[in-house]
Amino acid sequence: MKEHTIIGTNVLTVLLSKTDEINKLKAFFCPYTQSITSTYQGEIKAILPGYNPEETPQVMIQPQRMKYHMNIHYSFRETADTGNTINFWIQDAYFEETPIRTYFCCICQFPQLYFSKNKVVFYENKADVSKGQEYTCGNPHCKESYTYLGIVQITDVNSIVYNNNHG
Repeated sequence: MKEHTIIGTNVLTVLLSKTDEINKLKAFFCPYTQSITSTYQGEIKAILPGYNPEETPQVMIQPQRMKYHMNIHYSFRETADTGNTINFWIQDAYFEETPIRTYFCCICQFPQLYFSKNKVVFYENKADVSKGQEYTCGNPHCKESYTYLGIVQITDVNSIVYNNNHG
C-alpha cells in the first residue's frame, strides 16, 4: 500500500462544539467550492486556516466532486467554544486561480462574499467587509451567523526563497 504525506497539503480546520440536537446529522459544504465535504454532528464554531501537523490521529477529508488540481482538505476537531457565530478566516486559495472568488455558506451553499487577494465585499450589495464584522447568511431559510476575522494569504515557500535570493 502506497503511503502519502500531508506535507504540501492545504488543510483547513473546522471546529465543532456539542449540540442539544442529539442524533441530527448536517452536511458541511466547502465554502470555496460548494462541494459536500462531510456530514457532522454538533455546531460549527470556526473555520480556521491551517492545521496542527503534529496532532495524531488526524483525518483529512477532501470535498467531493472537486476539480482534480485543487489542493484543499478539511480536518474536523472538537472545541468547547459556545459562541453564537461561525468565526472564519478567508484563506486566499492558491488552489483557485480566478482573480475574484466567491465564499459560500458552509451549511446551505448560498453566496456570502466576494474576495480577492486584499479585498472582501458582501455578495449581495458589494459593501466592504471589515475584520471582526458579524453578518447573517442571506438565505432566508438558513440565517446562520458568521464573524469574518480577516484574509490569510498562502504563499509558495519556493517563491519566497527564490525572491529573497534573487531580489
